[in-house]
Amino acid sequence: MTFMKKSRIFYRRGRSVFRKTATTKEKETNQYNELKNSKTNNSTDPLAIPFEEIIAYLNTIAEKDYMINTKHTKQLIVERFEEGFTLEDFKKVIRIKTAEWLDHEQFKHYLRPKTLFGENVETYLQQEKPIKKWITKSRG
Repeated sequence: MTFMKKSRIFYRRGRSVFRKTATTKEKETNQYNELKNSKTNNSTDPLAIPFEEIIAYLNTIAEKDYMINTKHTKQLIVERFEEGFTLEDFKKVIRIKTAEWLDHEQFKHYLRPKTLFGENVETYLQQEKPIKKWITKSRG
């Protein structure tokens, strides 16, 4: 049960008139709803997301041939962009994990959008910098 806090604002014909003010819980609920609405209204425009550039970069660096128009891949990328990740973050994840997994038979099949662009993007970004052998491999 929520109780409304009352504050006296003025007198009218000898009677006190009270105005109800929101409680702290109601204020927090209102702030939450405003934040929730602003996130849905300001969601990332799918047309502004560089799907082609991300997948082309993955295909080049990881020596793969993923399709650009796959619904699931686009969905993963959109979700990460909505969380605030950028094009550079995607490229960094691709570089880090390619350097780590490309030469390992056991792991190289994980160089795919489902793994790279899933919920572990932040974890991958926090890893140490990729090994220098990636640079020589990508140039030649």
